[in-house]
Amino acid sequence: MLRFVAFIQCCLFHNMKWIIAFLGNPGCEYEKTRHNAGWIVAGGAYPDAPFQMNKYANAEIARIATSYFEIKSEINNLEEGDRTLIGCELILVKPHTFMNNSGDAIAYVAQKELIPSGNIIAVYDDIDIPIGKFKVSIGGGDANHNGVKSVVVRRGKNGFVRIRIGIGDPHRIQPLHGFVLGSFIDPEMYTISKLAPTVKEVIEMIVQQGAVMAQNKWNK
Repeated sequence: MLRFVAFIQCCLFHNMKWIIAFLGNPGCEYEKTRHNAGWIVAGGAYPDAPFQMNKYANAEIARIATSYFEIKSEINNLEEGDRTLIGCELILVKPHTFMNNSGDAIAYVAQKELIPSGNIIAVYDDIDIPIGKFKVSIGGGDANHNGVKSVVVRRGKNGFVRIRIGIGDPHRIQPLHGFVLGSFIDPEMYTISKLAPTVKEVIEMIVQQGAVMAQNKWNK
């Protein structure tokens, strides 16, 4: 449940729906690979999400409707003590297009649901960030990540928010392709899984207060 305190802009002034896209590859052979850090985090952050396969989007999709909230605020001419019922919907998306075509699934859902790029959050692996860390970014290039490149092609580089999950290893000797498609060892998997509750909290903060606020809190 999202915890709205006194910040209601996301529901009063912006689109009430958000896409949370977790990038990865389908199939048992990819389940524990570094490139699937997004899917691993999704499983830990939303273990009870009712994912169902959508053949048109070629993605697993789950909808999470937040509860309505009692808000006390002076925003939008509300006086202290007024009661306002609001709610937002998170559309969780796990593309089955394989990583390189992730943007196709995300673009389909965005177009169908009329969701602007600014209300899309992509969660994915980043080799330039140490394992166990993450960063929140707004816009930018693809940093040679083919999944992000696909999203940029379909939705533009400056719109969507990114939560970049670190998989970097300073002692890596493997080429990039082999490394990202290699499996986490057990301690690494534990480290990635531990990030899931925090990433969920970050998503909530982005939806409630905006990505800049999330950057200020978490990018330290």
